[in-house]
Amino acid sequence: MQKHLKQYSDFDSNVKPTSLSPELKQKLFDVDIGVHILELNAILDKLIEKNKTLYYLQ
Repeated sequence: MQKHLKQYSDFDSNVKPTSLSPELKQKLFDVDIGVHILELNAILDKLIEKNKTLYYLQ
């Protein structure tokens, strides 16, 4: 989350991570978690496909 907050603060030099409201910090955190969940789902899908392929090749 800190990395993402730093990226947002770099976008506008007047915005510092400490000046973000708690609600905005929570939303940024939720978005970050959501992105990780999507990435994990994509990895799982690939593993499932590989598993199916290996099963059918036996």
